[in-house]
Amino acid sequence: MKPDANKLCVPKVCGVDSCKECVYDSETLCKTCEPNFKLDDNQQCVEKVCGVTNCGTCVFDTEDTCETCAPTYKLVDNTCVPKVCGVSDCATCVYDSETECETCNPTLKPDANQLCVPKVCGVENCVECVYDSETECKTCAPTFKPDDNQQCVEKVCGVTNCTKCVFDSEDTCEKCGTNLKPDEAGACIPMVCQVANCTKCVDDTEDQCGECEGGLVVKGSVCGAKEKNGGLPIGAIIGIVIGVVVLLALLLLLLLFFCCRKRKTARENVDHIDRGKSEEEMTQQPKVDVTEETEVTMLTRPLQDGSGDGTNPLSEPPKTDEEVPQTGERRRRGRRARSVRNAGAEIADIDLDYMYNNNEIVED
Repeated sequence: MKPDANKLCVPKVCGVDSCKECVYDSETLCKTCEPNFKLDDNQQCVEKVCGVTNCGTCVFDTEDTCETCAPTYKLVDNTCVPKVCGVSDCATCVYDSETECETCNPTLKPDANQLCVPKVCGVENCVECVYDSETECKTCAPTFKPDDNQQCVEKVCGVTNCTKCVFDSEDTCEKCGTNLKPDEAGACIPMVCQVANCTKCVDDTEDQCGECEGGLVVKGSVCGAKEKNGGLPIGAIIGIVIGVVVLLALLLLLLLFFCCRKRKTARENVDHIDRGKSEEEMTQQPKVDVTEETEVTMLTRPLQDGSGDGTNPLSEPPKTDEEVPQTGERRRRGRRARSVRNAGAEIADIDLDYMYNNNEIVED
């Protein structure tokens, strides 16, 4: 107890901050401090300080037992050790994390799960991007080139009067415009007509003349003299040749027609004579087999005036020119035949109108 201002006794009050209980009969000396505080040498209460290295917060009311380590550290057996980024190919993890990558190694990038995956060149028509970039092209596909923004744009043929540049080129022409040609440097230069005496070549050529000078004319691809007067054009000559061939063909057909008609007439005449003979006469005549190459001189019957003997000259022995009288009657007694096929006197190549008729001998 202690006297107050009125000299009355009142209870003493502990006046030490954060003190739970003062020393007996004292208001300035603490005996027991509040939690998380401790007595100093002056019996005052001071806050406990966590003594674990790199520890952010110790266990409540302790100074040597870490509860939470400082950022980028983790608690291992009551000791705070540095956190290590555990993401493969990660250069720097997210702050105070071991499983989320913030910056990957070159040519890699964090994905949605903060893991490192290869970067993919995203430039259209690009073969290879700039190192460690997905948006800047280093090498474009054929017929494309990088622009100022490292994007791929189509190459444009820049050669004057050129219709088509060499593949994947802008300054070397492959095909020039009309009457132009590429030179050794790939530029377009005028074509020069190389044909002698030619004033103008055919378009896009140097060796095919289109117009000749003076009195010359184009012959094929060169210049030559005009044809002499009276000369026929090639078309007329071809027409004449075709006409001659057609005429010869017609003459050949007519010749074949008349030959066939003559044979048919001869056979009809033979048939007419055979029909005039009796069946008995036809059967009594002997058969004679003679080839077409055999020439036979014979009489089919004796003359009515008795001058003909009806014999076949081939059956007689050969006679000399002195023994055979060369009379007109003897010469008129027979006609040559090339083919005698039967006793029915089927005779080919003989005009039967010149044979015996009413005792007249027709001269060969």
